[in-house]
Amino acid sequence: MNDLQIKLLEIINYFDNFCEKHGVKYFLMGGSALGCARHNGFIPWDDDIDVFVSYNDYLKLVKYASEMEKDGFHFQKIRSNENDLFTGKLRLKGTFIAEENKRLNPDICNGIFIDIMILFDSPVSFFSRLKMFVFAKILSAYTLSHTGYKTASNLKRFFIKLSLNLVNKRGESYYFSKIIRFNNSKSKYVCHIFGRAPFMKSFYKKEWFSSSLRMPFETLQLNMPIGYKSYLEVRYGKKFMETPSQKTIDAYPAHALYVNLNSDKDER
Repeated sequence: MNDLQIKLLEIINYFDNFCEKHGVKYFLMGGSALGCARHNGFIPWDDDIDVFVSYNDYLKLVKYASEMEKDGFHFQKIRSNENDLFTGKLRLKGTFIAEENKRLNPDICNGIFIDIMILFDSPVSFFSRLKMFVFAKILSAYTLSHTGYKTASNLKRFFIKLSLNLVNKRGESYYFSKIIRFNNSKSKYVCHIFGRAPFMKSFYKKEWFSSSLRMPFETLQLNMPIGYKSYLEVRYGKKFMETPSQKTIDAYPAHALYVNLNSDKDER
């Protein structure tokens, strides 16, 4: 492991213990779940950790955020004055990270972090799922415009501009309330709609996340969904256990442009 990955382990170890203490259910997700299954830890070229929590468990984290602060960590809520995105972040104070395509705000905590993604309940009908997904993409594009995100894609630039017009007209709360309305606990499906995955790879059976398995992740034991194989097959395909091509690896560049492990200062 490199030094950044060691610090990330420190954060996820704290988060794991914190969730156990407060009855918060979490799961490794995305590349972190894939790394756990395939490498028993980090994907070698990865430099972040991502977890899923339900919306209700996310609200628990908000409730106990002050406790994290006392422990040397800082929790950034979704769509707050210090976090533009619909992804929560748990940051380690006393460190610093600068990311590609992210505008730095020197007045907030910019410590190394893990991403906390919300796993929403999902409607059963295809049409309702599609509406929920589209609402999320409108909000995602809108928030990206506030982070300093840049793209050479004309299509992406058009959608970001369209999203700005739509959200400025109706307001963020209109679209997010629609998503929460679909967040039906009686559903047999869950979804991750604020990520990079396309529509068909964003919806999963709730039973896959009904409980967790403790699995090795480097030096730790962390929570994987009971149905992690089915989840990873939907997300990455049937050959998810195979090492990908260099072309696929290059499509997922490192997030960090600059890291300071010993100070919260940008000393570049």
